[in-house]
Amino acid sequence: RRFKEVIANASTSASDIAFYFVHWLTDLAGACPTPLEGCEKFVLKFPQPVLGSFIRSFSTLNELATNSETEVFEHYLCTVWRENSYLGPIPTGDSAIALMRLIVQAQARDKQLAILDAFECISADDRACLSEEMARTGCADQKFSRSTCRQQGGPAILVYYSPAFIRSLIPAETLDALRLLAEVYRRSRALWPLSPSGNYTVTVRVDQIKELSLADIQSVYADGESWLLAKRNDLEAVVERHPLDYMSELMTRGVHVRLLKFWRRKRSPRQHCAPSGNSSSPRGNSSSPPSPSTPFGACSWRKRSSNASSNLSSPTSGSVTPHSVKSDLV
Repeated sequence: RRFKEVIANASTSASDIAFYFVHWLTDLAGACPTPLEGCEKFVLKFPQPVLGSFIRSFSTLNELATNSETEVFEHYLCTVWRENSYLGPIPTGDSAIALMRLIVQAQARDKQLAILDAFECISADDRACLSEEMARTGCADQKFSRSTCRQQGGPAILVYYSPAFIRSLIPAETLDALRLLAEVYRRSRALWPLSPSGNYTVTVRVDQIKELSLADIQSVYADGESWLLAKRNDLEAVVERHPLDYMSELMTRGVHVRLLKFWRRKRSPRQHCAPSGNSSSPRGNSSSPPSPSTPFGACSWRKRSSNASSNLSSPTSGSVTPHSVKSDLV
């Protein structure tokens, strides 16, 4: 947002923005102590599809010179979706932006297809939560064209390290990954209730769980501890592990805190969905999109082709990259 303000105030051109991001790219290599190590960083530590997609994103980011942040972001999401033809048509409806953002965060093909199938199978409450919160812009008078929040207001919530968190759990635990992410958004909203004047973004850090297995995340409750979401200041909250009785102590000290319900839950019959590529996949059995009358139903799309879902073992192609919105960067 501040970057856009600088662009507007300085009458920056598209070529200036392109140069900035080229500098950003070289700065990644420059963080290494020697030129050789900087070159090796791009060869050994950046998967080629990710690096290539990162560079291709520059052409979209150049549009910040003339378009709003939300317009550029939505254009980028649509571009990424089109580049990965196995995903099918670009989604529309209440959940479209949330689903496209999750696909960007997943990066690899097998993880993206797992997200696509699991999103239809999570509970209606979790799907509604993700659909609403991931479609908030935090910018005054800016809305996504493909998804509209049913409850207006802000602030928007940026879950920092969300991509790393969900990628660590999918495809094996995709349903749980989405459920836990929805829980983070839900408790964050309890700390920052919707306000008509909430034209800004708050950051929620999930550093402590971003690389843990599902078993490690859920086992803390059996050990007499819990996961809490503690509000550090007006713009930031952090997911932390604490003893069960520590929540009352924090509240006594005036810290705004919420208990995160990450413990294991029994799945409903609908949530036992087949993984992508299986003939019993929800979209594999029907070419009809979900009913538009269903509140926060899955996005409207046509059935993917049989080739897309049967070639999951093929090398990743068109992997997506970090982009201008922090929550989908890391």
